Amino acid sequence: MDKCQRINHFAGAWSIGSKSNLWRNCQRQRRKQGKDFDICPTTYILPDDYKRWMNDREMSNYQHMYIFKPTSASCGKGIKIIGQKD
Repeated sequence: MDKCQRINHFAGAWSIGSKSNLWRNCQRQRRKQGKDFDICPTTYILPDDYKRWMNDREMSNYQHMYIFKPTSASCGKGIKIIGQKD
């Protein structure tokens, strides 16, 4: 890059800018460093974690609420609240 050029993104920022990548990186650091990196709430990346999510929902007797955010959406597009089983 030249001195007069500017960029609006940092190289590698996708690893923390995407919620799924941020979760994966936090989990990786938590495994390496321990409880100091217990800074993120439990996250399920669907469809990979679907069975784990359903098991956790059943174990809590469907009492917890979840926020569903689609991949690569912004400005609140596609966000849904999943609550108790009807």
